[in-house]
Amino acid sequence: TITATSEEGGFTAECKVTVTEAEHGTKVYTSVAASLYIDGVASSTKGGDYIAFDKGDLYYKYVYDFYENGKKIASQGTRYEVMDMKVKDGIVYYCGQDSGTGIGYISVISEDGTITDSKIVENVGSLSVNSMVVAPDGNVYAIAAYTDSFGDKKNYQFTLTPEGKVSSKCLEGTSGFDIDCGITVDSYGNVYCITRSYNGLRLFKNGLLEQELTSGYDFGSCLLICDGTDLYIARADSHNSVTVYKNGSIIYSYGEGGNIHITDLDIASNGDLYVTGYDLNADKSFVLKNGNLLYTIPERHRNLSTAILEY
Repeated sequence: TITATSEEGGFTAECKVTVTEAEHGTKVYTSVAASLYIDGVASSTKGGDYIAFDKGDLYYKYVYDFYENGKKIASQGTRYEVMDMKVKDGIVYYCGQDSGTGIGYISVISEDGTITDSKIVENVGSLSVNSMVVAPDGNVYAIAAYTDSFGDKKNYQFTLTPEGKVSSKCLEGTSGFDIDCGITVDSYGNVYCITRSYNGLRLFKNGLLEQELTSGYDFGSCLLICDGTDLYIARADSHNSVTVYKNGSIIYSYGEGGNIHITDLDIASNGDLYVTGYDLNADKSFVLKNGNLLYTIPERHRNLSTAILEY
């Protein structure tokens, strides 16, 4: 109760103020091409190839355009194939390959919509930048699959500084189908890369081989993410099931057979882990939460993306 008295003492007023704690929770947004689902329910809001939240604002890419809360903020060239998108402090980062030249790139969209392209390899051969992460210090780290003029394949780790300087490091020992690959950074600034190939599933730390999780030919798609210092890896085991590792050890598996591909890995602030993927045989998409099926979606797309809204 708040009591107020006039300076002259002529009257006294009282009022009661009730304070309630705001509701907190999470909503899971999953985009299947142009369709957007919220907690598994179809939404009237348009989706895109990639979606991400930044301070509550929803960003997505659809065809050649980028949007913030449904408003177009930039448009990229028709030859650019986008492989990943991240948003930090209102700045949009995306990467992929120029299909006309075979050159890989990392692009940055500033808050005024200006796009800055960084061509990171102009060598003989073809390079596709497949995954990226924006570190707290502003560096952008990316992993790319490179095919030289003889058809040999390797993975490279790239660093793009806030000043636009690019450096690269070859991940030695990678070969074969080094296309499904991922990259993340921990709270100490260590950069981790995951690759899969004829040599198995391999984890690299700061450009050096850290662990071989599997040996021999590994065909499943793989993703990774850091939560502070904990490192999570999700892997589609020869497309039959999903296995998740925490700091190198298996914590759960999920699968009912089929032809499974995984496309996104997200973690909420409370530690809940979400894996998104699709089953070619069943023609559907799915989202797992902590190893359990959260929901399925009756359509699929190779650019299936999930973002977690916390409120």
